[in-house]
Amino acid sequence: MQVVFDRKITRATPGIFQTKVITRGVAPVIQAHYKHSKVKQYLKEGRALRTETTVNDPYDFGVGRLLGAENWQALLRIGEQTNQRLLDAQLAACDCAPDPTALQAIVLPSVHDGLPAPALRFGDPRVMALLACLCHHGHLFNGLTNASLRELIAELIPGYTARQATYDLRRVRRKGLIRRIPHSQRYELTN
Repeated sequence: MQVVFDRKITRATPGIFQTKVITRGVAPVIQAHYKHSKVKQYLKEGRALRTETTVNDPYDFGVGRLLGAENWQALLRIGEQTNQRLLDAQLAACDCAPDPTALQAIVLPSVHDGLPAPALRFGDPRVMALLACLCHHGHLFNGLTNASLRELIAELIPGYTARQATYDLRRVRRKGLIRRIPHSQRYELTN
């Protein structure tokens, strides 16, 4: 909220602060509320990304309520700047390529703890599906299992089997991307 609205947020700040996990079959919408105002981002007609800011109380941003040229221009600037800050934050989040050493450790075969760790060849459809599924938020709370991995990858690659999931879990574990939760058949992402 602080980044998007350029305002200090404290426990006393009124507004709705919540996160919604987006799942398949749901139209993705991002909404951020600040006091009586909000910024909303969605796909218009499923084709174009639309970002819009609604200011319902100009006092939230120190602008007067009287609709004059000066207040109107101030509200336009606030809306444009809010939209731009949201888009800039999203672009910065996309610019997170790993350093060459980390990428090389993942895409080339190696040995970890005396055990072979097969390569995760970047660009291979199964590897790309596997890495995409590791980014899925659903397993952050319940952990990743063979069954949950199979379900996620099967949506991307039909015919994905339990044997393939076992092999892939072993590969990403040996590469250090996941670790087994003690006394369970579940895995969690590593830092």
